[in-house]
Amino acid sequence: MSVPIFDVVNKLTDDRDLVFRFFAVFSRFECALKRADFFKRGLNDAAQPDWERFSQTLQGRFGGIQNAAFGEACARLLTKPPQKQVVDGQALRWKASTRVAGECEEAYILRLVRTVRNNLFHGGKYPWPDQGVEDAARNRGLLEASLVVLNECLALNAALGETFSEWPNRAVVLRRHATLKLSAGCRQGTGCAVPAKLGRWFDPHTLALSY
Repeated sequence: MSVPIFDVVNKLTDDRDLVFRFFAVFSRFECALKRADFFKRGLNDAAQPDWERFSQTLQGRFGGIQNAAFGEACARLLTKPPQKQVVDGQALRWKASTRVAGECEEAYILRLVRTVRNNLFHGGKYPWPDQGVEDAARNRGLLEASLVVLNECLALNAALGETFSEWPNRAVVLRRHATLKLSAGCRQGTGCAVPAKLGRWFDPHTLALSY
């Protein structure tokens, strides 16, 4: 049986383009982290972005950001943090994402952003059959807030920002008719909450991704 891909995405939120924008930005951000030397060795020597070490370089810096949208984004994440899906015995349940001892606010906020990512990428946010998304507006708000936080992190680390913005010498170009078609309104900052600094990643005609 064929399942229309966009029908699956629509189960997550009422803004499927936002899901694709978040996917593109987060994956590019992790690519930039590794290329900016924030990487570590994972299982079987897998290269992984070192979020913890990157977070340490930001300690105490979020408080100095004079950006109302950033303040609102952090407040959204901190006031009602995204929960983490865990295994309890033989069942799945949701566990609160609490700040651990010794964890700076910057590290905690970025961990919450990764929780948003994990819930989306690893299938934690899909409803049970014949049920709608419990809170589509909350899902959308968490994705938008996470994008704003990632955008400000690029401004706080020049090397990371430059790496993120680099166009690759070799690229796969996805045209307007491709699956990841992005609207001109979002690129121009109208009708969505994507920060202007990330606008080049959302060209309505093409999207270049390194390989």
